[in-house]
Amino acid sequence: MIEREPPPTGHRILNHPKLLLTPHIGAFTETAWEKASAEAVEKAIAFKSGSKIGDTLPLDLPWFALT
Repeated sequence: MIEREPPPTGHRILNHPKLLLTPHIGAFTETAWEKASAEAVEKAIAFKSGSKIGDTLPLDLPWFALT
């Protein structure tokens, strides 16, 4: 992540030899999409059935009150 996307023409990050920049969508391979979709369905089913979902954010933390 960078502060402004896309970076301005000539920004030094664009020519860094050890970086490969992709748009956010660059992370969505078919396998990743299938895995994320299956996980979302599992969590929706667990939520609907009243089961605890293990990786939720703790809503009792002070930062949540700021939203």
